[in-house]
Amino acid sequence: TNWTDITGEASASYKPMLADAGNLIRAKVSYFDGLGKLETVYSNNSNAVIKTNSAPTSADASLSMAKSDTHAFTAADFPFTDVDVGDKMSAVMIRSSPTNGALKFHGSAFAVGDGYIVLTTELSQLVYTPDVNHSGTFSDAVSFQVLDSKSEPSAQQTLTFQVSTPPSAS
Repeated sequence: TNWTDITGEASASYKPMLADAGNLIRAKVSYFDGLGKLETVYSNNSNAVIKTNSAPTSADASLSMAKSDTHAFTAADFPFTDVDVGDKMSAVMIRSSPTNGALKFHGSAFAVGDGYIVLTTELSQLVYTPDVNHSGTFSDAVSFQVLDSKSEPSAQQTLTFQVSTPPSAS
């Protein structure tokens, strides 16, 4: 049997990592007995470690802006956490359109259908513009999901725009 020994661990528990996927693992413990002789013992065998991917998590977020401004998105606008070591946000899926403004992607109207995926490398091309005809200070929102590098989506969240009317010049 081809074993992968767990080395370098000093705690009573071990959480398999992505590198362990597909391997049989066991703990190898070496110690000196009461007579000074080096002893080595092995744990019971494991089943092969199954490769899994956990969905990322996100959270609702909020942006403040003046009605006269536009907002080009960045990855920082969409909270992202993933328990999978090394997993990064790869894209954002926009699930709903704003009601008091508009989204444009590469300068063209952005239509949200069953969810439109924007790669993180292109988020700056997704721009929100508030409706200048809407009176006073208002909120607007889009729902979204973040995707990890294995295209696993998070639960749906809401990004809220707090849009204020700039003070008028006196």
